[in-house]
Amino acid sequence: MPDRPTRIRHGSSLRRRREICPTIVTVVVTASPDPLRTLVIEQERTPLEALTRVLEAEPGLTCVASGPSMQTAEDFGPGDVDVVLLGAQVTGIDVVAATRTLRRQFPRARLVVLAGYVDDDLSGAASSAGANAVLDTCTSLEDVLQVLRTGAIPTAPGRTSQSRGRDRVSGRLAEARGITARQYQVLRLLAKGHSADQVARSLQINVTTSRDHIKALHRALGCTSTAEMLVAGAQLGLLPELSRPYR
Repeated sequence: MPDRPTRIRHGSSLRRRREICPTIVTVVVTASPDPLRTLVIEQERTPLEALTRVLEAEPGLTCVASGPSMQTAEDFGPGDVDVVLLGAQVTGIDVVAATRTLRRQFPRARLVVLAGYVDDDLSGAASSAGANAVLDTCTSLEDVLQVLRTGAIPTAPGRTSQSRGRDRVSGRLAEARGITARQYQVLRLLAKGHSADQVARSLQINVTTSRDHIKALHRALGCTSTAEMLVAGAQLGLLPELSRPYR
């Protein structure tokens, strides 16, 4: 009697091993956990394509859909998705409202927000709306994948309780110099190497507003260029990431 092949559905992680004896043919099928079905919503084409390729190649994860808007999630039911990765710079959405919508749609899924700039306000608001983790775009790919797989947020050396305390002190110093909370967000993004256009996308503002904030920062710090402004900001203790480490 001919050996009947074992069907393995596409996308599963079933492995087949055939053990042949003189009189018996046995097919042993071993099942490992199914890969986590991941939905990616990200407007920027390059990171969207890169994330999709990485997820398809990564053990334990698979990308069921990816796209630049919330419409990407419309064809999926509550049990169809295990993980949702939401880029906070998707145009036309409020990230907190979008997080709340996705949490209602996928009540059991792991929901991760990836933002250009993360402060305590965004982190707290997104978490209250249902996000399991809020990461900034400087997070390493390995750490992002770890969060997608396990939900555990890695302890980054730069985000200890001591460094968070320095961030709060820096924010108060900026406020004392007449720098608004939004302008301070712009300053921190510029310190990370963002251009005016990238700042606008990260904060979901238009480019003109982004440039106006940069001009206001120049005036507040008495500088005529962004490079000069960043040096001044570091010297004044406004940019802990550029300042000399505390001893």
